[in-house]
Amino acid sequence: EGCSVAEPLEKNRRPFPDLEAIYIIDPTPKSIERICDDFASKGKALYSAVHLFFISKAGKEILDTIKQCKVLVQRIKTLVEINLDFLAVETNTFHLDMPDSLVRLYGDRGAVNAESKREQCKADIVKRLVTLCA
Repeated sequence: EGCSVAEPLEKNRRPFPDLEAIYIIDPTPKSIERICDDFASKGKALYSAVHLFFISKAGKEILDTIKQCKVLVQRIKTLVEINLDFLAVETNTFHLDMPDSLVRLYGDRGAVNAESKREQCKADIVKRLVTLCA
């Protein structure tokens, strides 16, 4: 109720300076940069207030980036980690939505950066499992 429009963060969005915005995002540097762009200056802020919901844990560097955007900080009403970095397929079944994980873990053993890709994949899996258990 009361939702005017739902738009992807990647698109250019029209300003609604009299409305509040709800962002449900993965806290990545790219998504935070996009939100900071929405509040680049007081006169050009797209929304009157902001509710930020992160689908996974926001690291210190993400929070530091948010702190640097003064107009955004002044307009934040909600900032919550909701831990939804997984898909609930059925009542007792979940999916991590990582279709390339087997290739990242076991493929291209001789490729350049294969070990670092494997370690990054393991870190991604752990991060998603932690949000499942939180």
